[in-house]
Amino acid sequence: MLRIHLHLQVFQVAYAARFIELFAEEATRVYGDIIPLPLPNHYLFVLKEPVSVVGAITPWNFPIAMIARKVGPALACGCTVVITPSELTPLIALAAAKLVL
Repeated sequence: MLRIHLHLQVFQVAYAARFIELFAEEATRVYGDIIPLPLPNHYLFVLKEPVSVVGAITPWNFPIAMIARKVGPALACGCTVVITPSELTPLIALAAAKLVL
């Protein structure tokens, strides 16, 4: 039983790592655009920047994967994230935070 449970945990961490990797690759595509205007020698510069704090409430099942799915895009955009883990699995959020630091 413990062996099966450990296998599922390894799968869950690998699944979460793929989400973080996906959003990290997308973060390289967030850049400003220069749009030409109808007026000569005038341009409009669009700068993409974070707008607010992201609140992430995670469920008890697949907690690390759900943290990665919610935190990944927010961090890729530069937003601050506040995580509220399930009371059934609170330590996984602390372990994920230690991995980041």
